[in-house]
Amino acid sequence: MVLLADGGSTKVDWRLIAGGKVSGYQTQGINPFIISEEVIVDILSQAAWKKEGHCIDEVHFYGAGLATDHAKGIIQKSFVKVLGPQVAVHVNDDLIGAARALFGNQQGIACILGTGSNSCYYNGNGVVEKIPALGYILGDEGSGAYLGKQFVNALLKRDFTVEFTNHVLKNENLSQDQILEGVYKKPFPNRYLASLTQIMNKYIDNLQVRALVADSFEAFLSKNVLKYPQIKDCKVGFVGSIAFYFEEILLEALAKYHIQNVKVIKAPIDDLVTYHVSNH
Repeated sequence: MVLLADGGSTKVDWRLIAGGKVSGYQTQGINPFIISEEVIVDILSQAAWKKEGHCIDEVHFYGAGLATDHAKGIIQKSFVKVLGPQVAVHVNDDLIGAARALFGNQQGIACILGTGSNSCYYNGNGVVEKIPALGYILGDEGSGAYLGKQFVNALLKRDFTVEFTNHVLKNENLSQDQILEGVYKKPFPNRYLASLTQIMNKYIDNLQVRALVADSFEAFLSKNVLKYPQIKDCKVGFVGSIAFYFEEILLEALAKYHIQNVKVIKAPIDDLVTYHVSNH
């Protein structure tokens, strides 16, 4: 029995493969860069697949915040504590997961646009080159957190019309105090900022909101994707809710650089199931 996971900062999608049957689960996000090993162990212990008592032989965990061996070790140790040392645990960062879901055993430039953002050149076997994402404070261009930050900045600094600003604040139950508390006082400010993209999507017909999204994608492309020399020779693919829900604007941004035939998927987990079934 094999357990697969696509772990982001906001949520983790799980698939349990038993023979020809695949079962789906979801838990809150797991990112060792943001939460402690103790919290991760608690999340795993409370997961439905754990409570159901399945006899799991192998785990493949793809997750955010796993760029270092130390971070991967935290995930490894957490699974050992919950499932025992007899289980084979394979830990990779979410870029490998995205690349395998998008391209299988073929080369391509894999991108993630979710709560955070990331990118890499994948040669069909592993990540060969990667521009550092740098997180939601220093980087993460085009991500949900980045979009949310741009949106509230424009909203509170009067970049929008007074009528539009007042309408959004009133109808979405937002205030400056509430926004500042969500960013500076409450845990997981990146998740809070990313959650504001749901409001942006509601008002995407507003030209200024649309321009904010377009500019954010332009920043992601110019600071990340376009810096890979392989861009001329291979396909580009995107995974993540931001890429999925704002796909039209993303494709428009890509078209400016003559990048076409782009694959966009909301979540990589089911394509990862296909990859692992095909390669094992």
